Amino acid sequence: MGDFLNLVYDNWTGDGNTHRPNMENTLGPNRFKTIEGLFNFYMMLFKIRIKNLNDVYNNPDENFYYFINANGNSAHYYTERNDIPLPQSVKDCFLNCENFNLVFLNEHEYEDISYMEFIDSKSKSLGYDTKRIYIINNDSKLKEYKREIGTDINVYSLGFLLKFIAGHLVKQKSEFKVEKEGKFFLCHNRSPKSHRYTLLVLLKNSGLIDNVDWSLIMGWYRQENMRNGDTHKDFYRHFFTQDDIKRYQPEIEYFADIEIKKSHYEEDTSWFTSGDLHEGFDWKDIYEIKSFQESYVNIVTESNFFNQAIHITEKSIKPFYFYQFPLFLASPHHVKYFKEKYGLDMFDDIIDHSYDNEIDDKKRLNLLYEEIKRISENKDEFIEFYKNNQDRFEKNKQIIIEIEKSKKDVEYFISLIKK
Repeated sequence: MGDFLNLVYDNWTGDGNTHRPNMENTLGPNRFKTIEGLFNFYMMLFKIRIKNLNDVYNNPDENFYYFINANGNSAHYYTERNDIPLPQSVKDCFLNCENFNLVFLNEHEYEDISYMEFIDSKSKSLGYDTKRIYIINNDSKLKEYKREIGTDINVYSLGFLLKFIAGHLVKQKSEFKVEKEGKFFLCHNRSPKSHRYTLLVLLKNSGLIDNVDWSLIMGWYRQENMRNGDTHKDFYRHFFTQDDIKRYQPEIEYFADIEIKKSHYEEDTSWFTSGDLHEGFDWKDIYEIKSFQESYVNIVTESNFFNQAIHITEKSIKPFYFYQFPLFLASPHHVKYFKEKYGLDMFDDIIDHSYDNEIDDKKRLNLLYEEIKRISENKDEFIEFYKNNQDRFEKNKQIIIEIEKSKKDVEYFISLIKK
């Protein structure tokens, strides 16, 4: 038996020397990626071997893995077809070879519980051995889903995204600054999601936004959607009644008119242009350190808000590397899972994170907004706390550094060789 992770491809070019992403033949180009880039990141290329289906049949004592590496969320590829449309040769191999495994991978996105439910039920209906199926992605709740469904599917919550971003953060100079010079709050916003706009509307309506260094980078995309028929009523439906929309009309229109607004310390940068995310545009490289260094509280508006998945992205770890108090506009229990997984200090003795326990989306957002108001009314207390607790902020920064050093994912992939 070899001491390598055997990666199987069934999609080869005419000369038989170059492989293409698995599932590309059945579901189309640009939806899936090859897997070598991920193993190169983990410096594991020396531990993998590229194989074809014949190798699976010819080497029954070795384990083989067919990685379906999605380029973004992929649940709809299967649910819309009510099928897992594997090529027939792959189906036959999986049904006949006990050493052949299917891996549904998403390197830096999440797939919620309904995705696992579908893969589980459809696999059983097709006669697939679910003990040889793996779901690996960035959702921290995969083990909980597995227990809830009662499936034999193997799951693993990948740490790639945070390890990747931590690797960039640790190259940045980050020092504890006793006297900060910027606005008290920081709130960066990228793609136009309704929970982000709603919070900004509330902050502006109350005047709190005057003490927030905020951005709204892709307002032009929201404007494009409005031209295509996305109304305020539809966009804000989770949070505002019709009366609320009338009440907040000035604020709603104010943000609707913004194509792009950079935060204060980003104003002289050329990272963003209205109406275009050019080729090579890379979020990991575009943050101005002073935005974080000069503010006390980072209001993190995460990508995922409306379902139960825990999708912890680079936005969530930046406050801890740059000595900030963290607040999170995210899905329920984001704080809980983040804290338990990494042991980060959420400063519960001065911040009320009870909003994190609220399942109702509207209530959770409003509870966070109320906490922002309370903190704003007690800024001096927070500034004094910050000055007197440097050691706690330093410990949080060290945890982010340790994330970059983590070998957990490597150990998991190595374990697959001789499972």
